Formats: sequence, structure tokens, C-alpha cells
Amino acid sequence: MLKRSRKRFLLLTMGCRVNQVESEWIRHQAREGGFEAVEGGESADLVVVNTCSVTAESGRQARQMVRRAVRDHPGARIVVTGCHAHTDPQGLARMVGVDLVLGNDEKTRLLGHLDRLESASFSSLPSPPASGVGGGGGAPPPPPPRGGISPGRPPSP
Repeated sequence: MLKRSRKRFLLLTMGCRVNQVESEWIRHQAREGGFEAVEGGESADLVVVNTCSVTAESGRQARQMVRRAVRDHPGARIVVTGCHAHTDPQGLARMVGVDLVLGNDEKTRLLGHLDRLESASFSSLPSPPASGVGGGGGAPPPPPPRGGISPGRPPSP
């Protein structure tokens, strides 16, 4: 894992209790990886958006939350994970400012993906499968890691 100076991260969570629990796990892992947690009004070097997709409205709200994170945290790495990232990885990856989209199968390996993102170009990251990222439905407890990585686009100048 790359050695990090104390970078600041913000975790935005929407959805069910499973998402809440998984967000706490992501927060713990980020702290263990050398990140400092910040609150919504503070600047961040990394913003992780843990999304929901129970309804079409929650998908719309997830995209809105991602756009707000990009706007409110210029220069930050934006990572989108959760159920909406699992069901629409290509749509989220096409959003301006999104650096990485991780399906439910990959969210448990967030720090490893951040290391790859910091040391690799976007073109060397794998593209998402055409049919989305495996299964569907609600977010299970952290699964064994496999598939589901989708590179996003860097922000336009």
C-alpha cells in the first residue's frame, strides 16, 4: 500500500442499515489507511459516496449527491460505491469528476483501489462489464472481493 500523508476523507451515505454498517466499516478502514475523517462542511481529499438504488428516486438522489460532492470538493478524488454503483456502474463512471466506481463486490477493497488509482493512469483500470456488476438487489454484508471496478472520468478543466 502506498504511504500516505494524513489525507482528509468524507464519507456520504444514503440508504438502508446495511449501507450504514458498511460505511462505518469503510470509515474504519480509511482511518487505518492513514486518512482523517471530516464532516460535510470541511474540505476533503477523498469523497466516498455509498449509494442506494431501492427506487428510481434513490438512483436520482445518488447521482445528485455525487454531483454535489464533485462541486463542493474540487480536486478531491470521488469514489462511488453501493447499490447504485452496483446496478449502474457505466452511468456513474461517465459523470464528470467521478474517479472510480466500485460495485458492492469491491467496496471492501477500497484502499487497494485507491492505491492503484494513485499509481496508475485511468486508461489502465479495467472497464466495467457491459451488463453491470454481477447480481443485483440490496447491499449484502461485505462479500468476498471480486469484479466490479469501473474507472470514472477525470474532472474537465
